[in-house]
Order: sequence, then structure tokens, then C-alpha cells
Amino acid sequence: MNRAVSFFSAATFSTFALLSSSALSATKIGIVSAADPSVRIVGTDGAERQVTLGDTIYADDTIKTDGGGKAQLIFEDRSTITVNENSEIIIDHFIYDPASESGEMGMKSVKGAFRFIGG
Repeated sequence: MNRAVSFFSAATFSTFALLSSSALSATKIGIVSAADPSVRIVGTDGAERQVTLGDTIYADDTIKTDGGGKAQLIFEDRSTITVNENSEIIIDHFIYDPASESGEMGMKSVKGAFRFIGG
């Protein structure tokens, strides 16, 4: 009986730790404020999703557009990025402190063009 309880406790703890680390890594940093249907986001887990208005942007997301795609992203500090056709960007990190109104963003432009307007 003790062995079964110990296993159950260890399994429960492992599941909780896994869920907690996933929740911590999925930090909301902004939203999609405009997008064509052909815009896609690839999350850190490799899953690709088609973008719709209001979708959440998370740290480490990759935003991809094709020949007819454009997207506008608004971040927590009210800065915006417009991603043009045939482009791909990766939002490496985003840190913002609303109390001091300061922060930083790191991103990679894999291909194409984008416009950034600070918040």
C-alpha cells in the first residue's frame, strides 16, 4: 500500500511540475491586432496555428506570413510590429514593467520585412 501511495504521489508531483513549467514558459506578451488568414504562428512546442484576430502572442513564438499575408502585433507596452508578406520573425524575449514603464524586447528577423513602432 505504501508503495502505491508513493508512486501516486511521485506521479502527481511530476505532472504538477510539468504543467507548472509549461505555464511559466508560455508567457503572454501581446496579441494579434490584425492579420490575414494566411498568417501562422509556430509555438515553442512546434505546433503551428492559423492566426485570428485577438490571438495571444507568447515569448519565443515564430510569426510567418506568405505572399498574401500581413499581421500586426500589439505588445503589453503598446509597441507594435507589422509583419509584411513573405516574412518570418521570432520574438525571442519580451520584458516589461508597467510600474516603471520600462522593458526590453529581443527578436530575430529570419526573412522578409517588418515595421516596429515603440510603445
